[in-house]
Amino acid sequence: MKSLFSARIVLGLASGLSLLAATGPVAAQTYHAADLGALLSGAYSYAYGINNAGQVVGYWNTGTNGVHAFLYSDGTMTDIGTPGGTNTYALGINAAGQVVGFSDTAAPSLPGSTRAFLYSNGAMTNLGSLGGLNSYAYGLNTNIQIVGYIDTLLGARAVVYANGNATNLGTLGGADSYAYSINASGSVVGASKISGGNLNAFLWENGVLTNLNALIPTNSGWALLEARGINDAGNIVGWGRINGEERAFLYSNGAVTDLGIVLGTTNSYALGLNNSNQVVGASTLNNNLTHAFLWQDGVLTDLNDLLPTNSGWELREARGINEHRQIAGWGIFNGQERAFLLTPPPAIGSQPQSQIAIFGQNAVFSVGAWGSPQLNYQWHFNGSPIAGATSSSLTVSNVQLSDGGDYTVTVSNVAGSVVSAPATLTVHYSLTLTATTGGAVEKNPLQASYPPDSIVTLSAAATNENYRFGGWSGDAGGAISPLVVVMDKN
Repeated sequence: MKSLFSARIVLGLASGLSLLAATGPVAAQTYHAADLGALLSGAYSYAYGINNAGQVVGYWNTGTNGVHAFLYSDGTMTDIGTPGGTNTYALGINAAGQVVGFSDTAAPSLPGSTRAFLYSNGAMTNLGSLGGLNSYAYGLNTNIQIVGYIDTLLGARAVVYANGNATNLGTLGGADSYAYSINASGSVVGASKISGGNLNAFLWENGVLTNLNALIPTNSGWALLEARGINDAGNIVGWGRINGEERAFLYSNGAVTDLGIVLGTTNSYALGLNNSNQVVGASTLNNNLTHAFLWQDGVLTDLNDLLPTNSGWELREARGINEHRQIAGWGIFNGQERAFLLTPPPAIGSQPQSQIAIFGQNAVFSVGAWGSPQLNYQWHFNGSPIAGATSSSLTVSNVQLSDGGDYTVTVSNVAGSVVSAPATLTVHYSLTLTATTGGAVEKNPLQASYPPDSIVTLSAAATNENYRFGGWSGDAGGAISPLVVVMDKN
């Protein structure tokens, strides 16, 4: 296991690596890479967590004042302070924007020098020792169940903290255990040493700590070493050893998928996933530098191949991915180590549908699109933009003949745009026969509406009766039977 992915955070890797090709087909999309920056010019920054609102957490180097945790939201990086330590690291964020991490002094190896924290609604709370000598928080869910580990006299112990109580998860028989991720139902994953001293990935749920290797076939060839992420379906990612190599894996219902490696690399490590089982992580090159990857639809892709040409970026490590497929991590940007936020262009999941509307009534078109939370919409009629039509739905009120035609919508964000398929609006007249001079109402035909210029034949029309057809009057004339009506407004 490389030191980059050990339980302790290792700051700073050397730069200067050329870009490599992906192992499979490159996705037909180009990500927009945002430099999250730092609060001092020239400082480095690293991103470690992301939520569905596109908020990102991590840490940045202040220079003389140590390392500080940050929260990035809506284009602004905010130093969230410290609960009392010198160096503060933000590692996890939930849907409500609550943040966890830890803070330490200039001598973090001393007992009592490191404390887990919770940042919520602008306030930083020191969570205390959580029953150990030092405490570390790595992740949390919407129920504010927090996972991490503590240092004890007997070694590290994975913990879950909620409502003021810390639960020691124990070990798989060895000296140490570390918890890294928790899902909405409170299932926890991490790594623990077994009696022989080797790390094994674990799953903790319903109060039981289970070696993940005990849940896969004995002849699988896998030794699952660390579990780093779990989604709400209970699927787990991390890395293990197979055929003598360390590889990223996706575990689901007892089956393990080898996610592969980036071309030109030797090992891979999965660090995060979303509920769509899209996985991010890093793959190690021969010189121990890394490239960030995205695994989706069975293909592992070097994220550097999904950036525009001459972007200035070399993406080293992807740490988290949200349901909008935004990715947070860190890389080298113009020679500096910087946190990044990748945003893919939007995609349309449900197209606006063609429809028939009755003259004078309303028609509603809608589109279903995924992408970053900051999606922009512009509807068009027969290719021309509709003023003020900038939401995911469009209402055409009091439909007239002139409203018939093709409607499309352009969905855009910082990474690009996509145009929907055209939806055609066809305007019909309703056929409601109402006798206005006392005669019987003709019951034929049975259709409720007709396109303009339809010819409608009514059998046995009454004599000298006036009728109303979709808003226009028609005179039966004399003793004309059957009555022929042309459905237009003339």
